[in-house]
Amino acid sequence: MDAQKHPLFTRDFTLVVIGQIVSLFGNAILHFALPLYLLRETGSLTLFGVVNACSFLPMILMGPIGGTAAGRGSTPPSSPPSPSPPTRSSPPSPSAPPSPIRWAASPIPRWSPA
Repeated sequence: MDAQKHPLFTRDFTLVVIGQIVSLFGNAILHFALPLYLLRETGSLTLFGVVNACSFLPMILMGPIGGTAAGRGSTPPSSPPSPSPPTRSSPPSPSAPPSPIRWAASPIPRWSPA
C-alpha cells in the first residue's frame, strides 16, 4: 500500500462534487416545477396533489429505513468509544440532581426564592 497522503481536492473529486451539486439542484427544481407545470397545463388540482405527494413519497417511506440502517453501522475506528455511565454503590448526595425517573414520579416542587 502507498504510504503517501493524497490531497482531498483532486481534479476528479472536485468534478464529482460539482456534478452532485448540479444534480441535487436539478432535482429540487424538478420537484418544485413539475407539479406547477402540470397544474398550468391541465388545470387539475387532483393531478397537482398526486404528483406533489408522489414526489415526496420515496423520501417519506425510505427515510426511516435508511436512518435505521445508518444508525446500526459501526462507528469509525478513529472515534473514541463512548464512556460508560458511572456506577454508584451509595445513594446520591442531596446536592445531586434527582434522576429523571425519580423526578417524574415525585410531585412538582414549589419554587421559593433563595
